Amino acid sequence: MNCAPRAARPRTADVRALYDSAPFVRVIGDASRVSTITNAVYWGYHAALDI
Repeated sequence: MNCAPRAARPRTADVRALYDSAPFVRVIGDASRVSTITNAVYWGYHAALDI
């Protein structure tokens, strides 16, 4: 069994699947770029302001 951690990658496949699901879709957090939870909350807050 290989227990080595996998490299973190943006979740672009999930993003593409959701683009046509709503009139406004903003990509935030790990779906955009792997980062910290602090950045994801910040981006989410500002995305909500744009709605």
